[in-house]
Amino acid sequence: MDEAVQALSEPTHDFWPVPLARMSCALGTAYEPDTGALCCPGGANGFAMYGPYLPVEPGLYEVVIDVELTGQKNPKLYLDLWIEGRVLTKRAVLLDRGHITLRGWVPAASRLEIRAHTVGTGFVIHGISTRRLDPTAEIVPSPAESMKDLRRQQLRTALGVNADEAQEPSLRVEALLDSTFSDPGFLFLDDSEVAAHEIALARGGIQSLAVQLLFARNNTRLMQKSDDLPELMNGYPDISNALQLDMLRDGAMVIPSLFGPGAMTSRVSFPVLSPKSVVNLFYEFDEPHHVIIGVNTSWVGALSFVWFVDLDILIYDASLHWLTDYEPTLPILRRFVTLCAQHSAAARAYREAGKTPTCISGFIANMGHYFWNEVSGLERVLRAGYRPQVLLADARWLPLRDIFSDDGLSIVAEVEPDPDALFLIALNRGLFLVRPTGNAIDATLAAKIERVNRRVLDSQRPGQIADVDVTTEGSFVLFFNLRAHNKSWLEQIEGAVEVVARLKQLDASRRIVLFLDGYADCAEIAAAIRERLAPTCQVIDGTHAPFAETLAWAYRCDLFVAVIGSGLVPLTWLAGKPGVCHGDHRHLDQMSFWPLVRLGYDQLSWPRHEDVVMVEDAWYANYSVPTALIADLAVDQLRKSVEVAARAKNS
Repeated sequence: MDEAVQALSEPTHDFWPVPLARMSCALGTAYEPDTGALCCPGGANGFAMYGPYLPVEPGLYEVVIDVELTGQKNPKLYLDLWIEGRVLTKRAVLLDRGHITLRGWVPAASRLEIRAHTVGTGFVIHGISTRRLDPTAEIVPSPAESMKDLRRQQLRTALGVNADEAQEPSLRVEALLDSTFSDPGFLFLDDSEVAAHEIALARGGIQSLAVQLLFARNNTRLMQKSDDLPELMNGYPDISNALQLDMLRDGAMVIPSLFGPGAMTSRVSFPVLSPKSVVNLFYEFDEPHHVIIGVNTSWVGALSFVWFVDLDILIYDASLHWLTDYEPTLPILRRFVTLCAQHSAAARAYREAGKTPTCISGFIANMGHYFWNEVSGLERVLRAGYRPQVLLADARWLPLRDIFSDDGLSIVAEVEPDPDALFLIALNRGLFLVRPTGNAIDATLAAKIERVNRRVLDSQRPGQIADVDVTTEGSFVLFFNLRAHNKSWLEQIEGAVEVVARLKQLDASRRIVLFLDGYADCAEIAAAIRERLAPTCQVIDGTHAPFAETLAWAYRCDLFVAVIGSGLVPLTWLAGKPGVCHGDHRHLDQMSFWPLVRLGYDQLSWPRHEDVVMVEDAWYANYSVPTALIADLAVDQLRKSVEVAARAKNS
């Protein structure tokens, strides 16, 4: 540390680079010699980095940390300066990548420590540098309020709010937002922190209780009776999404005022299509303050955050942030402001135009969330008695236009998933958008999907549905899901052979039909299984089948073995069949909620974590499970389903 003692002995303009290899690490944080960086994987809470205990004399010190956030939707990372077990200064890290400056007075000779405290947030430290300051020459005053007002004015101009200012803001949008969120005075809070900042919120006229009530009413079931949950909102997660039907009823977002008595009303909604194919919606209020409420920044459709634009405060839901912020908040806000700046004339005209309440749906590419949230969402709108016009994405999976063809929906358009095109069609047509989402699939909706799917398959491939019916009549149908490119069960070929052998032992008189489901890259695996089992049963290679045919087989099967993920959706949430699933350790954790989506479904088994040997500890890693275990689980599940059917027949 002699070099540090000398470098920090006197005030200087020069920074001394702290060797990152000298920092102490915890929670999986490690120094990577190849990059010279400290990397924290996230996923745990506590101090992930501390040190290097620099010997310092009394004085004013400055530390600059080059930090990058990784993989966290609403980051919770704090950088601190410590001496002798006491915090000198603390800063929250909000930007994806930035240089965080910490300054602190050291009153007596001691050792200076730098700490990083994470709440599940992954990060990379690219560099740390420090210097001793001359207080009389180096202290920089905080930005004047007039400078903050200018920055807010520029932001309103970028959003197209100021009707008399058509010019672009002098700062680029990214720089403008970065200067906003990196301001030391900006409050980025989760709703659990609202009470602790009640005085600061009150200075801006914000009623903290009103903010908490807004989140509680929409993002929980606290305001509902447990025995009176709305249809298709009685599954998982425990939310109400009450705002969605309210907006269709009112043609606007009407909420209790966040600033006092009365109500606040917004008839302005801006859609932002994210890289993960979620339509994020931003509702704008202009009285008494400029407020933007972010809704649907996730598959679940809940209320994500409230941004008090001219007060430099953003509050988001803490308990549901992993659900409500499937998309990272700050990058989505950048896209929102960028779209407004690029189409400022359209944004200004839209604010003044009349609006038509319109549902938007079908954009999410993930099959599970498409049926679990978007199909169920439109269905619950219909069951509530609404028949709004609908803006749909281009057809995918089982198209929404087909599922709801008999329900009297007026389709505005089916558009390509392009962010600019979606933004402009909504603005130019004066659409007040609501993305309805549900959290459950019931037997009625599942039967509706089956009826529509049979009709769709018959139109796509005339005679195919009749062939499926003939092939499955009187046969025992085993649906076996394959996987090749990742998340692959290493013994799946032997597993298929063993399960079929066990089924034949149970009932040798009944013909077995084995339907092999999977992506096209599973063709070789399917061929190997066919070669092994062709003398034993009828094997149908479905690796090139269209989705409608695969779904038809799911509804007709008697038992399944499938990988946890999209391949499990048709079998459980839609067809409600008995079976066994398997997957890597992280996907196995989804079994805590998977059976809760299909109401009344209880016919699913899976191996324990200790039964699954991972090739590597990562999402989508390949894994090994004993074939005998999967066969045992399958046979046991089949016996249970037979018993249930017998009891139902005799009751």
